[in-house]
Amino acid sequence: MNFKILSFILIFFSVYFNAQVLPQYPRGQDFYEGGSYGLLVDMIKVTRENKIKKCANNDEIYYPSVLVYPDATINFVKDFDSINIQKNKCAYDFAIKILPKLKKWNPAIVDSVKMKAIAKFPVAPFVLYYSKLNPKENVFTPPIYSNGHDELLKKVSIVLTKDVLSNTTEYSLVAFVINEKGKIISTYLTSDGISRFYSEKLSIQLSNLSGDWAPATFNSAPTTWSYLVALKPSKKIFRNYNNDFLFRSKFGY
Repeated sequence: MNFKILSFILIFFSVYFNAQVLPQYPRGQDFYEGGSYGLLVDMIKVTRENKIKKCANNDEIYYPSVLVYPDATINFVKDFDSINIQKNKCAYDFAIKILPKLKKWNPAIVDSVKMKAIAKFPVAPFVLYYSKLNPKENVFTPPIYSNGHDELLKKVSIVLTKDVLSNTTEYSLVAFVINEKGKIISTYLTSDGISRFYSEKLSIQLSNLSGDWAPATFNSAPTTWSYLVALKPSKKIFRNYNNDFLFRSKFGY
């Protein structure tokens, strides 16, 4: 093959691969050294070292997208979802502050060629601000009902038994949303056996159950969180789903 033609082909493919942007990383490849855990550790360090303030609303989360180049540098991908940015403005600003200080990006590789690719991940200021330097030492506790879980189930069953028991054999889910001051701010009931209107009516009754609550905490910092109870009416089986898996799932760590 003519040398000039070969050179042209090589240059063409080089330009092609360098111009192409993968919308996400290939399966099994980490966009940051140490994977999601390594990224979390570095975000915590950056937050602590730069004394970045937490948000007033502990629930704020923002998912920045960054373009990772073959040389392991990055650019923030402009977000056109103005409504979501406004809703999570503090978390958005928080992410913008920490991104330039994160340095361990891994470029995507396809057929031994480094490619430009998009990486997206959660930034939860509440978690980053209160986290231990070693995230494995973090402790989450769910809301606690003052009279005990069994007593709460009795009160829930009194409200639900007559109506829900007779209409469904499937699980019904009750969620008590407890704020950082230990107050019920809302209650939700999901059940296939009753109408939406009646579900909302029962939710109001559940919100008025007597008893005090201790709020959920993350490393002793109180936060708003849900206390979830699943009820199978036909067998009066209750399940409590308040382990830290739900917390980790929401905040992405």
